[in-house]
Amino acid sequence: SVTTIGSYAFSGCSGLTSAEIPSSVTTIGSYVFSGCTGLTSVAIPDGVTSIGSYAFQYCSKLTSVTIPNSVTTIGDYAFSGCRGLTSVTIPDGVTTIGSSAFLDCSGLTSVEIPAGVTTISSSAFNGCRNLTSVTIPSSVTTIGSYAFSGCSGLTSVEIPSSVTTIDSYAFSGCTGMTSVAIPDSVTSIGSYAFQNCSKLTSVTIPDGVTGMGSGVFNNCSRMTAITVASGNTAYQDVDGVLYSKDGKTLVRYPVGKSGTTYTIPDGVTTIDSNAFNNCTALNSVEIPSSVTTIGSYAFSSCSGLTSVEIPSSVTTIGNYAFQYCSKLTSVTIPDGVTTIGSSAFSGCSGLTSVTIPDGVTTIGSSAFSGCSGLTSVEIPSSVTTIGNGAFSGCTGLTSVTIPDGVTTIGNYAFDSCSKLTSITIPKSVTNMGYGQFDNCSSLTAITVASGNTAYQDVDGVLYSKDGKTLVRYPVGKSGTSYVVPSGVTTIARGAFGGCGKLTSVTIPAGVTTIGEWALHNCSALTTVTIPSSVTTIGDYAFANCSSLNTVRYGGTAARWKTIFVGYSNDPLTNATIHYNAS
Repeated sequence: SVTTIGSYAFSGCSGLTSAEIPSSVTTIGSYVFSGCTGLTSVAIPDGVTSIGSYAFQYCSKLTSVTIPNSVTTIGDYAFSGCRGLTSVTIPDGVTTIGSSAFLDCSGLTSVEIPAGVTTISSSAFNGCRNLTSVTIPSSVTTIGSYAFSGCSGLTSVEIPSSVTTIDSYAFSGCTGMTSVAIPDSVTSIGSYAFQNCSKLTSVTIPDGVTGMGSGVFNNCSRMTAITVASGNTAYQDVDGVLYSKDGKTLVRYPVGKSGTTYTIPDGVTTIDSNAFNNCTALNSVEIPSSVTTIGSYAFSSCSGLTSVEIPSSVTTIGNYAFQYCSKLTSVTIPDGVTTIGSSAFSGCSGLTSVTIPDGVTTIGSSAFSGCSGLTSVEIPSSVTTIGNGAFSGCTGLTSVTIPDGVTTIGNYAFDSCSKLTSITIPKSVTNMGYGQFDNCSSLTAITVASGNTAYQDVDGVLYSKDGKTLVRYPVGKSGTSYVVPSGVTTIARGAFGGCGKLTSVTIPAGVTTIGEWALHNCSALTTVTIPSSVTTIGDYAFANCSSLNTVRYGGTAARWKTIFVGYSNDPLTNATIHYNAS
């Protein structure tokens, strides 16, 4: 008499090896057998119309399942993680296969999608790496995002002429795919649709395609040419390189195209996002004076690129535009650029010279992060913002002048600039994040210009102007002990982080907060004096203080227990605490 097996009915019953479902059942609810890791067989009776979301998720020993003709809907994640599943028969009555329905069914070798299905939902067969055969019926109009992503066993796939949309990442990571025929019916190909299809050698964009996302053929390392059907109104190919029909946008240079140099034709105004991404064979690209925009990731991971001249016409350099161009030695940013995008030159470890023009107002987050070859950089007076991590990991940087005009220095802006010996904060700076000078092991002093209204230095240590917050103690400052002056109420996040020379720190009465990461990685620290006024010790404040053995506390044991102590402060709590210490 049972008609419905409710949600979670047998969820997590790992000892269950088989299940017999009576013929009266019409609905298998959500999560019914989810996590039944011992289940090896299940008979779904004729009469069931719906298999709920997550119904058999992680039934990892289930090797086969027969779905009866009565079923019309297979819910989201219904069989996801059933890695032992080698075969499944989806009946003709099914019209809906939910998102991630067979996600990570890595044992599945073939699947036939029934004729009633119109959409292959997102991630429906994502991660089915042993899938070698899939039949897509002529009823399907949309292949959803990540639908067959990571199906590395697929060597080819026939896309029917009914399909109009191939969504983002649909076939990404199909590393075994050697050929694909995109039918004329397709009008839209989503971003990264065929990314990492490393055996794909060529592709033809049919007449009907009017829209293509970014990075469609990223990392297709054997692709030597992209061909566009002659009747296409949106795109064209020029010697195997993909352009917009009007020739103004270079959309994609094939990763596997032969040659080490390329000259972009005059008339191009935009180098599209991902246009040359991972073209490691190229060592030189000539950009014409017609170009105004270099898109995000345009030359990212072009590890062989040694020379690129950015013309004065360029006004926009996108995020990650030259990321990981590790052989690039010098770059001149043209006068028209006002913003250097996030990570624009990050990981350009061979870069020894960069010219930033007067006119740039923002150096984006991680813009030059990891440029270990830079020894100095001149920041123009037009700059107002230095973003988070902008110069982090510039381990060769020995000097930098921050101009008056900069108002904001972001988090970790100069983190791990291990050869930087001194820095001056100009009077214009009003906002500084945290960790700006973390791991600057040679930094002995931080100086603040006398007219600054937000910050001051005291004997080379950075404080807020009112003296209430200790912002940063330089990592390379000489001396093994430090007494924080009276009047301070807050030890800022990361204030002493990585100060490996310090063996003793005395925190004065009046301090209420020791911030997150405040003294982390102070590996030589043996003694810390904490006043009874402290109410909060942030997460990781004393993390990795491996030598800490003595805490001199100004209050009673009972008062110590009232302090909020955050995560990962074991070195502090395991040390010997001396109460009522003066």
